[in-house]
Amino acid sequence: GEPIQLLILFSEAFSSKEEMFYSSAFKRINNLAMTKNIQTSTVLITKEEENKLAIPFANIKADAIIIMGQFSKEYVKEVIKVQPKTVLFDFFYYDLELDSVVTDNYFAGYIATQYLIDLGYQNIGFVGTLNTTMSIDDRYMGYSRALVQANYPIDKKYIVNDRNENNQIIDFKLPSKLPEAFVCNNDYTAYLLIQKLSKASYRVPEDISIISFDDVIYSQISSPPITTIKVSRNDMANETIKLILRRIKNPSIWHRRVTMSVRIIERESVKKEN
Repeated sequence: GEPIQLLILFSEAFSSKEEMFYSSAFKRINNLAMTKNIQTSTVLITKEEENKLAIPFANIKADAIIIMGQFSKEYVKEVIKVQPKTVLFDFFYYDLELDSVVTDNYFAGYIATQYLIDLGYQNIGFVGTLNTTMSIDDRYMGYSRALVQANYPIDKKYIVNDRNENNQIIDFKLPSKLPEAFVCNNDYTAYLLIQKLSKASYRVPEDISIISFDDVIYSQISSPPITTIKVSRNDMANETIKLILRRIKNPSIWHRRVTMSVRIIERESVKKEN
């Protein structure tokens, strides 16, 4: 039959070279769509358009929409006026009844931190700016839970901001006194942190250990390569397309949030005998 017209809205804030998680997930969704008789078109939404609640895609025929990269709740509400058959990729809002596919970021933050605790680390910092993205907040909550459970302090001087409120990476500063290890909110930030530490004559992992999230290229090209928490982007793409097809077939069905599990990819940025 007629191909399904699928519109993918991509947030400019998540399209930079640092955010490889989204670009690689986007490729997988596109490739999968081709095999399912789905035609995709993509619109990049700027921060300005988002803030003004502008809808530059109102004239594009879309049987369904995928929103990639976290948009404000107000903006999502405008999108679903245009097309209620909308799936959110990697974020959700508690009070919007929409299908979504998300990483289990809370658990990801927890197992990354627990992995360090199990190796004997006690002073563990966190790199990531809170209240910029849901995934950073959730990873921080998981990090906090592991420390609380172990009766270790969450020391504010070991919490490092890595981006501004527009999700742009800033030139962050190392704390004057360093922890034994850092949990970094993503591989790119970990990659930058390792470079900063090495300029300040600290060796990873001999002097300080680093663990991060996403398993994108930065975790492999880093020196040393970074131990990271991975979610399968192929599986996320599969689930997203499944939700789209389910929603088109039955527009009034109860919404579904699919949470993807994660696993640790061990590389060389964590010292084992602490």
